[in-house]
Amino acid sequence: MIKSMTGYGRSVQSNEGYTFTVEMKAVNHRYKELAFRMSKELLAVEEQLKKTVNRYINRGRVDVYITMEKDQQIEEVIAVNENTLLGYLNAIKKIQQDIPEINGDITVKELLTIPDVFSINKQSIDIDLIITTLEKALEQALMELVRFRRIEGEQLAKDCSNRLELIEGLCENISNHADEVLNEYHQKLMKRIQELLKDNVQIDETRLATEVAIYADKSNIDEELTRLKSHVRQFNTYLDEGETVGRKLDFLVQEMNREVNTIGSKSSSTNISNYVVEIKSELEKIREQVQNIE
Repeated sequence: MIKSMTGYGRSVQSNEGYTFTVEMKAVNHRYKELAFRMSKELLAVEEQLKKTVNRYINRGRVDVYITMEKDQQIEEVIAVNENTLLGYLNAIKKIQQDIPEINGDITVKELLTIPDVFSINKQSIDIDLIITTLEKALEQALMELVRFRRIEGEQLAKDCSNRLELIEGLCENISNHADEVLNEYHQKLMKRIQELLKDNVQIDETRLATEVAIYADKSNIDEELTRLKSHVRQFNTYLDEGETVGRKLDFLVQEMNREVNTIGSKSSSTNISNYVVEIKSELEKIREQVQNIE
């Protein structure tokens, strides 16, 4: 199934006193690019998380945001660095002894402003205990992201199929008008010769037929039309296959554009030129859609 490169996924999981929220945003990108945003405590498992994401994502830029919230049951222990505190107090007493003008008592509020006297000891995170919960949250967010991408991918595939159907019809129109090119050239050539030569001069039909044959060979677009139709069929085949076909589709669009440009340059028919313009317009719209297919 065709997948878009744009998507969003979110999941929340709790265990061992911690709650993890995983949010994922994906956009189109030429290659695959992963970016994680999470707390320092989780950096040790970043590579393992990347491997999980790689199992679901083949192409595109994916930003992963992981937040970790601590439950109230997990207490933080506030410790007093007694050696540091005694050092400050002894230094203050010495200053008061040396300089009698400085007096007064130290309050608890003032003690709180002294650096390194108090420290908050947080309970260390047991990565082995929480990695299962974090992996579960990540996989659920990934499944939602993939589901989002598949839904949008179906819409992209449907739009491309409809436009390919229009292109096939335009190709048939070009085929139907291809013979008109020779007839128009033959009439124009006859008219031009008659204008240049006097009425009593006989036209060499053999030479005229030779010139028309040479022009027919130069302006023949059968091969281009055959290749263009073949590319359209191949494009539809890739749409049916699904999975990671974005780059293949992009290549086919380039090839179809090349064939259409050649048809336009070979033909002098106004009708065919109009059909070429319409095909190029549809191909441009398809190209824009293909840029977002994984």
